[in-house]
Amino acid sequence: MPDDDVRLLGEILDGWAGATPDGEALAYQDRKWTWRELHDQVARLSGALSTAGIGRGDRVAFVDKNHSACLQVTFAAAAPRPQPGMGCGSPG
Repeated sequence: MPDDDVRLLGEILDGWAGATPDGEALAYQDRKWTWRELHDQVARLSGALSTAGIGRGDRVAFVDKNHSACLQVTFAAAAPRPQPGMGCGSPG
């Protein structure tokens, strides 16, 4: 695969949330999330990880039953967060 075809998880989520914000992104049992809702949830989780001191190079584990939160945490863990010395900002 050529390098220009490689995208990060956050870029994929941003692309879908921008292109079809009200489209169905995720369905689990009787709950559905739009791309906008998923994007917003991931931004909040990413901020919480950052507040907890989780940054680039850290490992994040998710231990639970098969659940939609696993996908949300995976996207949040992969989302870029401000690095020390690079200023601060809020995700999303």
